[in-house]
Amino acid sequence: MSTWLLLAVTLLWMTAVAMMIVKTPHTMAVMYRIQAVAEAGVASLLAIFGHRPAFWSVAALIIVLKIFVIPGVMNRWLKSMRRAYGTHGPAGMSALLMLALLLSAGGIVVGRLGLPYPLPMGLVLAAMLVTFVQLSGRYEVWSLLWGILSLETVMDVGALTWGTSIPAIGEVGIDVTGLALALVLAYVAAEVRRVKHSLDVRDLEELIG
Repeated sequence: MSTWLLLAVTLLWMTAVAMMIVKTPHTMAVMYRIQAVAEAGVASLLAIFGHRPAFWSVAALIIVLKIFVIPGVMNRWLKSMRRAYGTHGPAGMSALLMLALLLSAGGIVVGRLGLPYPLPMGLVLAAMLVTFVQLSGRYEVWSLLWGILSLETVMDVGALTWGTSIPAIGEVGIDVTGLALALVLAYVAAEVRRVKHSLDVRDLEELIG
């Protein structure tokens, strides 16, 4: 199990780093789907090696919600924000990457300090820290929204990896909460778009002179 678990959480960490530097909402959605595959893989490992067949249903629910439903909802509401941007923030892309790598190394070290599955748990912690860097280092609306959803997925994988005794119904509740979070974020994106489109730039030009 440990080898497959390591592969899944490595994929999770790599996509977390990629989400920090991608330039379009479409690419962000692709990375989120890959994270969902990693999460479904961890749930499948619990079903196989943990002899907990209920987690097959959890894996199927993750695939339906996080590969099809949530990206579809987010892409619908973010369709007006598809212009490409670079990494925005006070530090810049290079500094963010350096910080992400340093925090990743720290997460791996912490994971080796007595945690179950030391390296996989370290990578999950590293992915979590990288996602925090994304949330603090970029200010595009679509990046922040996908970052919040990514953090929910990473924390969910951490719960699956750390607490292998978590009941399947609890995991279902977490995933449904993730869907509710996506709906709330989609509403926020719609409101931002509405306010943006309602601004009268002529008044602003008159004020500027």
